[in-house]
Amino acid sequence: MSGERGVGATPGGVDVVILGGGVCGLLLRAVLWKAGYSTVLVSKGPLGAGQTIGSQGILHAGLKYAADGVSREISGTLAESRGWWRGALTAGDGIDLRRVRVLAERTHFWTPGGAIDRLVGTAAAAVMKAGARRLERGEFPAVFRPGNDAVAVWEVEEEAVDAASLISVLRDAPGGEIVAVESEPSVETDAAGVRLAGVGERRIVARHAVLAAGAGNETLLAKLGVAAERVSQRRPLHMLYAGGTPDPLFGHCLQLSDKPRLTITSGKSKGDGGWVWYVGGEVAERGVERNAMEQIAAGRAELRSAMPWLDVGALTWGTVLIDRAEGRTAAGGRPDGPVIHRGERFTAVWPTKLAMAPAAVKMVAREISGALGGGSGTRVEPVDNSRVGVAPVPWERANLDATGGAEGSGNRMEAGGPC
Repeated sequence: MSGERGVGATPGGVDVVILGGGVCGLLLRAVLWKAGYSTVLVSKGPLGAGQTIGSQGILHAGLKYAADGVSREISGTLAESRGWWRGALTAGDGIDLRRVRVLAERTHFWTPGGAIDRLVGTAAAAVMKAGARRLERGEFPAVFRPGNDAVAVWEVEEEAVDAASLISVLRDAPGGEIVAVESEPSVETDAAGVRLAGVGERRIVARHAVLAAGAGNETLLAKLGVAAERVSQRRPLHMLYAGGTPDPLFGHCLQLSDKPRLTITSGKSKGDGGWVWYVGGEVAERGVERNAMEQIAAGRAELRSAMPWLDVGALTWGTVLIDRAEGRTAAGGRPDGPVIHRGERFTAVWPTKLAMAPAAVKMVAREISGALGGGSGTRVEPVDNSRVGVAPVPWERANLDATGGAEGSGNRMEAGGPC
């Protein structure tokens, strides 16, 4: 295909072009199609590559942030989004996500036992007040049962989803065409709308553009004359993954900090079918100053302290660097919710967390409605995008390092969507 065109839209183009194939861009595509807008989504590389596939997939209910003692706005945004997620996952409300693979119905908070636990009592109390239930020892998940009597575990009803499954289901949801490209297209605005070149041999014309490309928004904003550092920031992570774990785990180890000491989710290894733990939390925040070997050593030490009954030496390790992109705050910290930047004929969006994607999409859809009024009037038939690829999960990008210290065990994922 060549020439200047829209995809099944009114002559001259589509209503909205979405730049970014993470959860926010894909969800927005489905929502806009249901609202009567014609769209085309352009993804740099496979869908989800970056923050979405690099996320831990927890649909936070807000309890982690209640325990942190931080903004009520975060908890409120998460609670609103949680209602949307539950309706979509269980009943197909809004967007039908019933085929998404839910890895866990609940997550857990724990303290390992010992003198330090007396110091995290405030955080634990906040978790309980926010609705978590402390478990009796006989109710512990299998991974905690070998621990001593001082181990404390709380349970909260919040799902963890398979990010790759979520991306695949959103890709297949009714909507406009999805195009994967190797590099960011050129983008410019004029009186006629938004023009994109470099999408294969095509040029795409749209009435409005949405920038939902994570760290890729920086390049796109520069092409539109916006200094990205004024409106966006990066808070990178050095995540770990550990193979050979005995059981799955989805939860947070509490500490005296505004971040969990560890946040662990689980997936399956394609190689042997065993469990792989995907490890974030404060160890990932601080790990950006370490190389892969140093980060693996730090991860081992943290896990040994947080779960002293576990044979950490039997695990195989790897790391992944994620360039997490967010809307800018004055102090450079975590935004309280999704952030958008309004421009001439475009809107840039940073969801902040995967769980907040519905709130981010709601904000952008409101902007588009205000800017365009409504769809162009041509109802576009949904396009079959099943051939567009989905990015592999982090532990499939590089082999788990059996020695636990090889410099080559680290790999980088460019941010393409929310974590």
